[in-house]
Amino acid sequence: MKPERHTSMSFDAYRDMDGLNFSLAKDAWKTPRSFRAAERVTQVATDAMREGSLIHSMVLEPGALREEYVKGPDCRRGTKEWKSFEDTKSRGRKIVKPDEWSNAERVADAVRSNADALQLLDPDGGEVEVVYTWTDEETGLILKSRIDIVRDGVIVDLKTTTDASGHTMSRRLVTSPFYYLAQLAWYQMAYHSFHGEYPSAHIIAAEKSIGNPVAVYDIDEAELEYERNRIRELLNLIVRIRMDEVDTEHYSRRVLLAPDWHFQKESKL
Repeated sequence: MKPERHTSMSFDAYRDMDGLNFSLAKDAWKTPRSFRAAERVTQVATDAMREGSLIHSMVLEPGALREEYVKGPDCRRGTKEWKSFEDTKSRGRKIVKPDEWSNAERVADAVRSNADALQLLDPDGGEVEVVYTWTDEETGLILKSRIDIVRDGVIVDLKTTTDASGHTMSRRLVTSPFYYLAQLAWYQMAYHSFHGEYPSAHIIAAEKSIGNPVAVYDIDEAELEYERNRIRELLNLIVRIRMDEVDTEHYSRRVLLAPDWHFQKESKL
């Protein structure tokens, strides 16, 4: 399959197209059983995912916001008033409660108030929600990704989170279920498949908590290169899972040890 690049594809169309994305692939790092189950199940959007999608639209595609979302009445979902609004005014758009809309607006405004974030969001020469599809040469797997912001030699991922501090975000780079570092390495591989080079990678992290502080993080290329190698190992693992060539479907048995920090803490007492 020749690498492809799409700039006007809806999320629903992206979700339905052939190809393995990182959100599914990372389940193989848990257990083969987890990956098999994830392949069979259509992911259901959670409240946090819906909130994140709304904020993404407000920040990245404000001009198209009203085509996909509409602010609903100040009442509970499922009530007669809500149903009436859905039938007469939604026109197939996603209805958002007024408080959820206001919260999302505050986060979006906070992102635009951060000078470093604004630099990465600069629309000149950049595009949003860019889809790549390609075939991994080693395994033959068809892969795909949808990147928030793509500029010449630069990719940016917008994260909404309860804590955008460096302490929390650095842990989420390498811990389940986030794996932000590997996700960005996957995006680099997508970009490379079409453009022939690995771009620099950056995160805009916007807090949903009070004050909505925003952080911008530049990701180290040496660490990304390490993750790209791990992803190649992951893809080979997925091939073995699909061919039933794995030793166990579950977690491997091992000695369970307490983390090092526990003993470091005890030694200071």
